[in-house]
Amino acid sequence: MGGKVYAVGELGGWGGRRWLGPVELADFDPLPRKPGLYALVAYRRSQPCAIGRFLGNDASGLVYIGKATRVRGRVRSLALSYLEGKRGHMAGRNLERVDALRAKAGLPTVRSDYELRLFYTLCPSPLAAEKAETKLLHWYIAQFGEVPPMNAQGSWVSIQK
Repeated sequence: MGGKVYAVGELGGWGGRRWLGPVELADFDPLPRKPGLYALVAYRRSQPCAIGRFLGNDASGLVYIGKATRVRGRVRSLALSYLEGKRGHMAGRNLERVDALRAKAGLPTVRSDYELRLFYTLCPSPLAAEKAETKLLHWYIAQFGEVPPMNAQGSWVSIQK
C-alpha cells in the first residue's frame, strides 16, 4: 500500500504516532490485515475541515478514531456501512444519522459536501491497538474536551465552512 508516512505533528499531533495515508474510504482492499488504528478525516476542497469542538477548533478535521484486529477488515466494514448502507460499523451508522440531521436542518450532508479520507497506523498486537486507541482518545479529550464526533452519538453540525 502506497501512501505518505506522516510524522508526529503533521496530523495535529495525533497521539505521537506515525500515520499512513490518506486513503480513499472505498479503497480498502490494499490495506494490511494487521492490528492497528485508523482515523477518518473530513476534507473539503482537498483540505482538512476545521471542526468546532467544546474546547476549540480541531483544524485536523479528525472525525473518528478506531482500533482494529485487522485494519483492512474493519475499514471494509466501515466503508460498506457508510457507502452502501450495510449494517456493521457504529461510525457508518452515525454518519447516516448525522446526514439525516444535517439535511433536516438545511445543512449540506457529509456525503454530498465532504470527502472522508482514512489514515492508519499499525500496532504489534490487538491488545497494543486497544491500548493505543484508549491513549489517543484520552489525548483528544484533553485537547478538545470531548471525543471525535463520530466516536459519539452526537451530531456533526459544527463543521466550519
